[in-house]
Amino acid sequence: MKQHRGWRMLAAGTVAAATAAALSFTAAAPAFADGTNGEVRGYLWPGGNGVPNWEGTYRMPDGTEAWCASVWEPEPIYADSYGDPVPLTKEDGTALSSSDMSTLAYVISTASHMVINKSGKTADSYAAAASVIIHDKTNGAPNEYKPEWPLGHFDNGDDPLGTGQQTDAVHGIYDSLLADASKYAGPWTIALDGIDTVTLGDTVTITGSLTSGTGAGVPNRDVTFDSTGIDLVSTTVPTNADGVFTVEGIVTAEVASATVSRIAPADTVMMREPVSWDSNSARPQNMILIDDSAVSDTVNLTVEAAPAPSIGTSATDQSDGDKIIAWDGGTVVDAVSYENLTPGEEYTLTGELVNKETGEKTGITGETTFTPTEANGTVDVTFTVPEGFDGTTLVAYEKLLDSEGTVIATHEDINDDAQTVTVEDKPAPSIGTSATDQSDGDKIIAWDGGTVVDAVSYENLTPGEEYTLTGELVNKETGEKTGITGETTFTPTEANGTVDVTFTVPEGFDGTTLVAYEKLLDSEGTVIATHEDINDDAQTVTVEDKPNAPAPSADGDEPTATGITAHTGGTPVDGASTGIWVSLILLGAALSFGTAAYARRRQNQ
Repeated sequence: MKQHRGWRMLAAGTVAAATAAALSFTAAAPAFADGTNGEVRGYLWPGGNGVPNWEGTYRMPDGTEAWCASVWEPEPIYADSYGDPVPLTKEDGTALSSSDMSTLAYVISTASHMVINKSGKTADSYAAAASVIIHDKTNGAPNEYKPEWPLGHFDNGDDPLGTGQQTDAVHGIYDSLLADASKYAGPWTIALDGIDTVTLGDTVTITGSLTSGTGAGVPNRDVTFDSTGIDLVSTTVPTNADGVFTVEGIVTAEVASATVSRIAPADTVMMREPVSWDSNSARPQNMILIDDSAVSDTVNLTVEAAPAPSIGTSATDQSDGDKIIAWDGGTVVDAVSYENLTPGEEYTLTGELVNKETGEKTGITGETTFTPTEANGTVDVTFTVPEGFDGTTLVAYEKLLDSEGTVIATHEDINDDAQTVTVEDKPAPSIGTSATDQSDGDKIIAWDGGTVVDAVSYENLTPGEEYTLTGELVNKETGEKTGITGETTFTPTEANGTVDVTFTVPEGFDGTTLVAYEKLLDSEGTVIATHEDINDDAQTVTVEDKPNAPAPSADGDEPTATGITAHTGGTPVDGASTGIWVSLILLGAALSFGTAAYARRRQNQ
């Protein structure tokens, strides 16, 4: 602190001159720019004679920032030069006690951390609080200085020049600095824990501790990291309640190290004394340089080269997760597990299905491009298997390429069951028949012939290909072919369906049971399915018996249309026989007449 030199002159000057000087001092607003007399960070408080006093840092002639250690003397801008640093003393040159030296070392170090290259209320408040402590410890007789003077004005929020300064935090910081000095004074030590051998690409955790001269952990202090070959998540981390700090990072190079540092109390506080100044002026202040001494530690990592990327695969049917693909095609999902990739880089997986039996490529390919977030993981490659591979065992071959298209890993093992799927066999074509009479749909054919319709149901044909059905009726009793054949050629639009084959049965098969035998031929004339079951009722029809003719009379006469046997030869009819036949005729006529009369009577009722 120092009464501004210009203000001391004003004490003997006019009020008008004082007003002019006050206006010029507003440029010294501590949070924004150096003041007229070199003020940097801090606050003003009203002096006992009405002249404002300064608590804070000053700009040295060489541009550095410092606290004054000589109460009531002129500011450093009034010195022409300063000498080399020497141990701090009281203003009158007497030595500081070891306790005061230790306290000031802690206060100046802590405040320096909050002030160096900082601006704003916090920096100003720390600069002012430290200044009050320094002035109290370095003031010597006959001058008098009491901390409660400035602190009282700061508590009241006094703003002698109306610059808008906010001083309410100064007293609390003052108390905190002195209280912590009693616990954390003395030389500090910062140390990093050792790290085991790591692999390129690994995430490492770097830990360490900050301890005071008494061995106590120093809490709630930021430490700063600088690293080579390690991508740290943060370069500034705080100590915890025990003085321990932790930061993580990814090892990005084979030469890697991390250094942690922190401004810390020095063993001895140094000051600089003025060497020359205007002979007409009083001796300028001794100055305590802002303490940027630091403690630091470095840990060097032993980094092993990352293992080569590798892949493994597991191929399955997408539809149900098993390893069997439908005969008419499907989708194979190859789950490719990868290891030792570099997170954040782009990779491409390309694959092709290979015929296990022949080792030949099928032309069925798949590809995916991905960017892993971790070194190890899984990604899917899909393959669409078309119809035509029924009965084939397929093996997924995979290649992993980096962003430049270089193959960096393969998995091509023809005997690896995990990357193998099997396409099921195509079901064989089959037929079944149902033979009926065309005339009425039953299974009885007229004795004198008719048409048999054999409805042939088929399954598992190839739509769009031509097929031929040929059939023949077989005598069920003898098993012999009848020569009655039928044939139809067709082209199915679906794999399963029905087509009719007709057989014309001529007269002469009355009383015969016939069974339809069918054969299905492909477009090349090869028999691909048959249905020839002599005991299959569905493909069986029966030709009804031929009706029997009435038997002739004993004498060779034949029945007439009336049912009366006409004599065609033989022994002449005698009188008795004639009488019998006449009686029978008359009896029949009477019965017929009676029946007709009864029917008419019923109608009239």
